[in-house]
Amino acid sequence: MPLVIRHVDRQGYVREGFFEFVLCDTGTTGHALAEKLTNKVTEFGLALSKLRGQSYDGAGNMAGRLTVLGYVHGHTTALQKTSKDICNAYQEVKTVTETLHRVREDIDIYHGQWYRLAESMAEKTNRQNTPAATPEEYFKRTIAIPVVDDVCNQMRDRFSNMQQLAVKGLYLIPSTFLEDPARSRDSVYKFAEEYREDLPDPSLLGLQAELDLWEVHWRSRPVTEVLLDTASATLVCTMGNIFPNIQSLLALVCTIPFSAVECERSVSCLRRLKTNLRSTMSATRLTALALLHTHYNLEIDINAVIGRFQRKHPRRMVAVDFMS
Repeated sequence: MPLVIRHVDRQGYVREGFFEFVLCDTGTTGHALAEKLTNKVTEFGLALSKLRGQSYDGAGNMAGRLTVLGYVHGHTTALQKTSKDICNAYQEVKTVTETLHRVREDIDIYHGQWYRLAESMAEKTNRQNTPAATPEEYFKRTIAIPVVDDVCNQMRDRFSNMQQLAVKGLYLIPSTFLEDPARSRDSVYKFAEEYREDLPDPSLLGLQAELDLWEVHWRSRPVTEVLLDTASATLVCTMGNIFPNIQSLLALVCTIPFSAVECERSVSCLRRLKTNLRSTMSATRLTALALLHTHYNLEIDINAVIGRFQRKHPRRMVAVDFMS
């Protein structure tokens, strides 16, 4: 299980990177995985009390010819783009959920279309022993209804009220904030209420004054200047002495993970690292190779590496100066 940690450094830059592959030797149940993650985070010297968000890799890139998946594919793509696209995508989550429930209510109509498509694609299928009067009724009970129910359940779990509340912090981004200041203010107030304890000045009047200054600050920019459209770029340009609450809220927005893209990248590198010739390597070595693969752009002092290895294993390596 790959562990990716996201945080904001002292200069205001967002850092997100792969840390380690965690060996799931105690099982893959929710309790076992939670215990493993808790122990690993504690080993890194991080306080769980400062944890503000969690994200787990699901089936985000699942899209195929089955019509029901088309309802969520566009939103899956939008959630991996800029903050403005994320705001719009989350606004449409309710619409997608209501549409899926409507599909479930009119399953006879939709299933008829899907069934005729399936008939044209396959002639024979291994059937389960589910009672049905006709083949169409059989596939409706065994495939169409379970698939639609499962997508509805996953939409409800994936886009919970807490996740939609966290997205409201993205309305602080200038390009989104100035489109509809009234709606943006309302969204920011709701976001700030949830994280009131993390604000330097948790009073409503203090935040209101900052938002007034925030709007004037960005509206007074030259027309030719392109407004910032990402939370990370906005955080770097925010003056903490003038906008302390907004700076804290932007740091929270940048810390909360909205997708599991970085986690997916770390899993994708396994295909190149753990081949048939290296299928028995330990978790420690696999993590080390994955870190080298992930941070390939960092400069490494080879002499420092050799010196550390020599000090750690003096009997396995004898340093010889061939120039003497």
